[in-house]
Amino acid sequence: MRAQLVALAVGCPHTRSNPSSCPLHELRQQDPSAIIDWLDTLQDDERDYLIRYHHCCLATWKNKSVVGRRNGPTPLRAKVPRRTNRVPVTAGLTSTR
Repeated sequence: MRAQLVALAVGCPHTRSNPSSCPLHELRQQDPSAIIDWLDTLQDDERDYLIRYHHCCLATWKNKSVVGRRNGPTPLRAKVPRRTNRVPVTAGLTSTR
């Protein structure tokens, strides 16, 4: 599971970029050590959510009729501080709604 999360934190497995609609968009802009530190703070349910989200997203890209629109529902976003190299231990996922 850790290897999957590190790969997802590096870039989109489909586009090999950093789509702004992705819940990991802001995290991917951090330095690698901050990304690893943040991933280490996640609880099991948060890790599961990120992996499931990306599996569903990939299925949507492969067959756009699954959701009927490109971006799908608004994802939970990784809570990442701006303009810092450190991610606080309390960082988690928050809703953007």
